[in-house]
Amino acid sequence: MTISIDAKPHLLPVGRPSFLKQMEKINTEVDAVLAIRLTNFDRIQDLLGYEAAQDILYFMQEIIKRTAPQSQSRVARVAESTFALPLTQLQNEGHAKLAAMKFIRLAEEPFVWHDHNILAKFAVGISKVKNKSGDASEKLRQAELGLSTAVVSKEKFAVYTDIVSDQITRYWQLEDQLHRAIEMDEMELHYQPKIDIQHDRVYGAEALIRWHSSKFGQVFPDEFISIAEESGQIADMSRWVLKTAFRDAENWSRFQQGVSVAINISASVLKDPDFLYYVESAAAIWGMPLERCTIEITESELMCNPESTIAILEKLKEKNIRISIDDFGTGYSSLAYLKDIPADEIKIDKSFVLGMAEDLGKREIVRTIIALSHSLGYKVVAEGVEDLTTLEILHLQGCDIVQGYYFAKALPKKFFYPWLEDWKSLDKWIELHS
Repeated sequence: MTISIDAKPHLLPVGRPSFLKQMEKINTEVDAVLAIRLTNFDRIQDLLGYEAAQDILYFMQEIIKRTAPQSQSRVARVAESTFALPLTQLQNEGHAKLAAMKFIRLAEEPFVWHDHNILAKFAVGISKVKNKSGDASEKLRQAELGLSTAVVSKEKFAVYTDIVSDQITRYWQLEDQLHRAIEMDEMELHYQPKIDIQHDRVYGAEALIRWHSSKFGQVFPDEFISIAEESGQIADMSRWVLKTAFRDAENWSRFQQGVSVAINISASVLKDPDFLYYVESAAAIWGMPLERCTIEITESELMCNPESTIAILEKLKEKNIRISIDDFGTGYSSLAYLKDIPADEIKIDKSFVLGMAEDLGKREIVRTIIALSHSLGYKVVAEGVEDLTTLEILHLQGCDIVQGYYFAKALPKKFFYPWLEDWKSLDKWIELHS
């Protein structure tokens, strides 16, 4: 969807009190309320500026009106990036879900703004349907709790239930505990080996953060990393990861020379003007050569604002820091940008690697990515290697580096050191694990 900027759009002002007042007048007619949020509003505004974010909100507003034409005059903006839509004449919950899916279908097409491709992300919350006894504020509250559940669970929409309240309570409690997790020594890094199969050596390891909460036990990264992003804690967490990974990696030279460490960094952290300073400072503290550091950024985050991100990556490259494009093949890469990315390696998403031994289509996709990457001067990393057959196919296709459960899962530091010490050669590993 292309955004025209010829005419100044009329974006509704934030008006929560007026929406509730309007709702009270028609409350008995309203069968459900949808709460709809642009979930990556802050990122769009940070990367492209205020005008871009406001224009995206305007088009979001217009799509909501098209979702339920009979209710378009009742659409309201109840928070900076959240709209509310009252629905009438619903037969059941399924009709409310259809309305949510209609909005998502209309809105999920990438926006083009000043030649920028913007992947806007949305979530929808649905209040209880045909809850005639609930007042206007209660229906909106339910819709917003459903919205929070959709955001937390990374679903496109969620319907409010009594269970939702428990899920949101957990989210808030985790966010609160996360503030103290590092100082309470609850965070730990695990390392998954990366093997250079063309030169028969341990190339490096990817650092993966783990959280064992004293209150909740093991909390999975898919849950707490999104909380860190949304609550603004991701920067402090990333700085801790840098310091810890460099400290641990410097000790690896006792077992294998030249082993690098790869660290996942989000676009919001990467754009911090002080990010390069944090990397250099952490490396200096532990005497870690920057050429043994790899920064991984996902393809989708790279393409959110490619020109700006490429400029930042070029500064990192000037310091000999290696760049890896993670989850390649799952985003919206443009070949026009791909040739200009100052990367060292392309990391094929494991969804293409898993099962490629049996799936000829996946095998051909992987072969094509390897050939394209090599033609542009990039090394290729394949993640998700879990068996010898897949390893052999990747070797024949010319893949440079692999990682996956065939070699090891992500290991705590105390187990990664022995693994590194025991490594002899690829042939020896295959012999021992056949």
